[in-house]
Amino acid sequence: MPRGDQAEASTVPSQASLTERVLRKRSVTREHGCVAVESRREIGGRIRERRRDLGLTQQELGETSGTSESSVKRLEWGQRIDRTKEKDIARALGWIDGSIDLLHAGKEPILRSEEAAAERAWGESFVDDVRAMSYEEMARRAAFVAAVTEDPAEGDKIMEAMLRIRRAANQEDPGQDAVGS
Repeated sequence: MPRGDQAEASTVPSQASLTERVLRKRSVTREHGCVAVESRREIGGRIRERRRDLGLTQQELGETSGTSESSVKRLEWGQRIDRTKEKDIARALGWIDGSIDLLHAGKEPILRSEEAAAERAWGESFVDDVRAMSYEEMARRAAFVAAVTEDPAEGDKIMEAMLRIRRAANQEDPGQDAVGS
């Protein structure tokens, strides 16, 4: 059986290693925490920059977003705020939902006007495609939808929608009739 001095000596290293492990864990946590805090501060800076570009004060942005001035300040300083308030502030800045998440991912936020322009361009392109499509091609695509969904009614809906788009487009510009009609 070890004497008192030996027993005490054998517990000291294990106590020291426990302390070292705790300190190591805390330092790793602090490092990761600092990275997260720094990231939030950078995002806050981007939000501040956008607010200033729009010529808004923190108070005006708070009022526009339906949140408080203090929520805007906290977000700009990199502090956490409620996700709903983040979304409200992003909308007031003219960004689409999820833009703050994009900032966290290191990407650029998307302006609602850019999204709307992209949707308009896609819609115009789609109308042009349907206008140029022959009736046979429309029927083939509608049949494909019916086969994939295993519902003939879905194919009929697609065909009807394409025909409505085509009629509407031709009414806007009657001189441009579809190919293969």
